[in-house]
Amino acid sequence: MNITAEISTKDRYDTLILALQSIAAQTLPPKHVIIFDDGQQADLRKISSYRSIFQIFDRKNIKWEVIFGAKKGQVLNHQRAIEMAKTPFIFRCDDDNILEANVLETLSRHMDDPRVGAAAGIVSHLDGFLPNDATSALIENSLFKYAIQFGRLDGVMEVQHLYSTFLFRKTAATHGYPLNLSVVGHREESIFTHEIYRNKWKLMVDGNAIIWHLKNPSGGIRSFNNHSLWQHDEEIYLGKLKEWGVRPKEYFLCYLDNGIGDHYVFKSILPEIRKRHPQKKIIIGACYPNVFFDEPDVEVVSLAAAAALTRRPLQEYDVYKFGHDNKWKGHVKEIFQKIYL
Repeated sequence: MNITAEISTKDRYDTLILALQSIAAQTLPPKHVIIFDDGQQADLRKISSYRSIFQIFDRKNIKWEVIFGAKKGQVLNHQRAIEMAKTPFIFRCDDDNILEANVLETLSRHMDDPRVGAAAGIVSHLDGFLPNDATSALIENSLFKYAIQFGRLDGVMEVQHLYSTFLFRKTAATHGYPLNLSVVGHREESIFTHEIYRNKWKLMVDGNAIIWHLKNPSGGIRSFNNHSLWQHDEEIYLGKLKEWGVRPKEYFLCYLDNGIGDHYVFKSILPEIRKRHPQKKIIIGACYPNVFFDEPDVEVVSLAAAAALTRRPLQEYDVYKFGHDNKWKGHVKEIFQKIYL
């Protein structure tokens, strides 16, 4: 299979070399590797470790090139890769990824199905997989839950959008990347791949393909600390959801790291929470999920999932800390009301 592997990089020469090593070690190597350098733009041929990797590429008949980017962000570079690629398939890889040796071979098998537009593996952060109930395959859940690739997956799943790193069919990408995003390109993968999905192609995630995400703390989009860039892109994403006719789900999160009796006390205020947040789906992270067996409109998840999804410090959900800090003399129900209402 003819594949072009492309990487957009910025000031991450320490991890980029590892990504390239893992590409060189693929059981199904690409025909072409393109590196877009938006960072220091050093001559990598003068760095011995890079020179060795390029020699390995040469020995394996993998064409390679380093292109100095315009320093306008990764989205522009990914679009250039589509325009430059002479192969029918393109694999985009982050500059702080390490691929297991079978990734390209595993993902390429999905391309035997002419209905598949893109295929991805699991992108595992080194601090562990996210709980599966903190992830979702659906675009309507994308404002609150993570993409399926963050979790552990046995087998294969069809999804509505992809994250980070994936193989795609060039003919499924004629719509191109969203070039109106900021330099950080927040949400660019979801916009790009959901457009593939909307054009009647299938998006697959294969749990047998593992990509390790080193989550480099510097370089890449972490070179930027202006929150307005992310806000700008999020507004564009919300506009795309509206354009697509997708009504994103909004959630109200509760976190019950308490005894079973406290769960029942909390349950007594659920009608008030529903009344206060009529348009939102209620998610409860619970120690005792069976307490809510007769609440079909409530989604009960693990405490680990709730901890991954919340935007608040977990201590803010602690009724006993609240009671202690405020010298509370009333009933615990009143504390739940203070926290959630």
